[in-house]
Amino acid sequence: MIKERRIYISLACFVFSLIISLLSIYFKIYECLILFVAFAIMSIVWFIYNKINYKASDEDEYNYQLNKLLRAYNPILVSTTVFPKLNNKSILDVEDFNDLLDAQTETRKPIYFIKGTASTAFFLMDDDVLLVHFFKMNKTITSELELELKKIELQSTLNLDAIKDFDKTVVLQTNDKAYKISPIRD
Repeated sequence: MIKERRIYISLACFVFSLIISLLSIYFKIYECLILFVAFAIMSIVWFIYNKINYKASDEDEYNYQLNKLLRAYNPILVSTTVFPKLNNKSILDVEDFNDLLDAQTETRKPIYFIKGTASTAFFLMDDDVLLVHFFKMNKTITSELELELKKIELQSTLNLDAIKDFDKTVVLQTNDKAYKISPIRD
């Protein structure tokens, strides 16, 4: 997007200098004509240079797109610094921000977001479900919040009662054999 802005500016300068050049010819002011023709040539060179060489960085593009999202959906977005407590909520990772918006229109609940330097987490809390969308600078980035959510999901899938019962396992050993007596059953 930033690349396109630079290209549009150079095109606007070219069109401006072309119009002024034509007006100077029409009104027979030839002294200004040389200046505006030079300006037009510089605009064309600037346009070609930007078209070929300029590439917006991932960070510039990320910040531009994020600010665009935040401006567009400001009435339904709430900024926060703390992730909510997940009291037995199912966590669903939403791939597209538009799907999160669709869920928001159905539930009429605000979308919370935590802004980071390389990624931003958008989440919508419903009764027993937490919908999460990570807006990232690029696909290779894994945010701290994303890692924390995966850890929480992993803990919720483990059977913590079985781990507690594992401490109650007793091992009886005789001369040639060992017997393990455990309250854990498969």
